[in-house]
Amino acid sequence: MSLMTKLENEENQKLPHPDIDDSIKILVEQVLFHAWNILLKNQEQYKITLSSSLENEITNSLYKIIGERLTQEDIEGFNENIFETPIRDGKIENYNGQIIDKMPDLTFRIKNRGKNVGISNKIYDGIFIECKPVDAKHTIGSKYCADGLIRFVNGDYAWTMPCGMILAYAKANYKKPQDLKKFLNDKKYQTISNIKLISEKNNHGEAVFQSNHERIFEYPETKTLPGNIQIRHLWFYY
Repeated sequence: MSLMTKLENEENQKLPHPDIDDSIKILVEQVLFHAWNILLKNQEQYKITLSSSLENEITNSLYKIIGERLTQEDIEGFNENIFETPIRDGKIENYNGQIIDKMPDLTFRIKNRGKNVGISNKIYDGIFIECKPVDAKHTIGSKYCADGLIRFVNGDYAWTMPCGMILAYAKANYKKPQDLKKFLNDKKYQTISNIKLISEKNNHGEAVFQSNHERIFEYPETKTLPGNIQIRHLWFYY
């Protein structure tokens, strides 16, 4: 490798990537809220029953509705000029490349963002979302946290990004996001600031909560730490 190539590679390694603007995160949340409300009212049309369907079936139906929203441009700002086509179960490697088939449930990528902020590989850039059912069989501790949140903390998901999202399909009156507090105190989640409300419930759906977590893995390319990750929690009820 020439000195020039080495310098160019080092220059391209912006790890972690610059954060995505909050206005884009909020827009994605509005899209998700809107799609969920459509699914709630049209379960038969999408061949699904929220009370008994599996997580993947619910996510797939939500994904189809999101695609319709992008095409129809019925949510201001959510269009093909700003967003690439969202992805469901897109395979991606973990932070050190030892596992190459990690699959975040949903990924939203912003068009031209790589060029605008100097990112060398856009497959690692975006809003990565994990979806989890929350009910008596799928508890907060065993599924939402131990099988969901942990993936953002240990470098499986969103390891290049300073932010990620978790979307809960929650049975009404079972649990609330506030109930996460006691679970986030477990040291394996490396919680820096516990869950807090950041957006009140609005016309698009439920409120949005946020927690912050330390990440202690090291990037093999740069031998640097990734910094903390902000997790936005969206809970949808049926």
